[in-house]
Amino acid sequence: MTQIIGLTGGIASGKTTVSEYFKQRQLPVIDADQVARDVVKPEHPALKEIVAIFGEKILTKDGELNRSKLGQIIFNEPEARQKVNDIMHPYILQKIKSMLGMLSANGEPLVILDVPLLFESASFYALCDETIVVWVPRETQLNRLKARNHYSDDEAEARIASQWPLDKKRLMADSVFDNSTTKESLYQQIDDWLASHMNI
Repeated sequence: MTQIIGLTGGIASGKTTVSEYFKQRQLPVIDADQVARDVVKPEHPALKEIVAIFGEKILTKDGELNRSKLGQIIFNEPEARQKVNDIMHPYILQKIKSMLGMLSANGEPLVILDVPLLFESASFYALCDETIVVWVPRETQLNRLKARNHYSDDEAEARIASQWPLDKKRLMADSVFDNSTTKESLYQQIDDWLASHMNI
């Protein structure tokens, strides 16, 4: 029986670091962001539906989605963001379910499902047997985001404010990885978690 472990966090919390470490430990990881990129490739019906709403101004010269241009539109317009989500969500969910089915058929004991908005999306959350949150204090999150993306205080605050607080997510999780200190400490927490789940 394959166990599906939902992995989430917040912007600049270190979720990608955890996801990459799981891959190094030979666990299959389904990255919902990568699936989201796949479903807006030029040949995919989702892109046609998005272009029908926003026009060809959101395409590159090569006919691909200009993610930064679409991002600028939907970041400041909740209704527009909801429209995009409503189009993409069923396609993403369908592909993830298909991938999970294949991994389960292959007899994988654990699959990591990496979803940024795991708790915010009932349909993704419902797929999971357990959940993990990668947590840092808000001040650490803010400082790391400013350093990584060269954002101003206001820009960083706006992006953090657009997500559920990590303190809220940690209360909902089955396990919490504290990424407020060193990478070695984070890896040790992952190893301990794996040891309790895989008898390794």
